[in-house]
Amino acid sequence: MKRILLIALAVLSGFYITSFLTTQKAYELAEDLREAMQERMSDMLRIHADLEAGKTPVAKPLTSFAGLPHSEHVDDVSEYQDFFMVFESMYADIFTSENPRQQFNIVMSSCIACHQNVCPGPLRSMNRLLLPASF
Repeated sequence: MKRILLIALAVLSGFYITSFLTTQKAYELAEDLREAMQERMSDMLRIHADLEAGKTPVAKPLTSFAGLPHSEHVDDVSEYQDFFMVFESMYADIFTSENPRQQFNIVMSSCIACHQNVCPGPLRSMNRLLLPASF
């Protein structure tokens, strides 16, 4: 059941991501998973700063993880494609959520969980980006 839900979310978010990326013009896109991860981390730092300053973050075009070649830590990314698609959808929700701080933390927790299991990467940096709960 969980896998079916993930696949359904992946398909729906794939349509959204494809249309979002194809409407963007002349942006330099990452060539592999490592570059895309670095691009996303930079953007998460930007979003974090906006949220901490009480600003509403604005979406910007980024490289989709799905379909990118391997990285130095993951030789075969094909088994992660469903996860990448779900992640992209969760990330897009930051900009439309009624509680973007909470959605940001959901995305960061998802990143942390994946990196704990697949590639240690910048876990310390990611943990520092989690925002305190707002009341």
